[in-house]
Amino acid sequence: MDPRFAGRNAIELSLRTLLEDRFGYADCRFYFDCGPIFAGRGGNVGLVTAARWAESTRALKETYGKHVGLKRVAIDGRGKIDTMRIRVSRANARAQR
Repeated sequence: MDPRFAGRNAIELSLRTLLEDRFGYADCRFYFDCGPIFAGRGGNVGLVTAARWAESTRALKETYGKHVGLKRVAIDGRGKIDTMRIRVSRANARAQR
């Protein structure tokens, strides 16, 4: 784990896995119902400050560039949140020659 990405470690791990292995596996056999989405305070409350969150987001954008998409979206009229998308090519450029 790289400490530069505090609060954004899952995204950084996914991108590093795709970069090194070009494959990620999601085990979706289990489902934990934690209530309505965006209704709670979240697991990082009190651990990662807003400034640290913004710094981690900036570090991700610096490190992975065009493969990280950032967007602010409204959620049910309760304000806006920052969303992040991973955008990578599905085809290997070397295999397409």
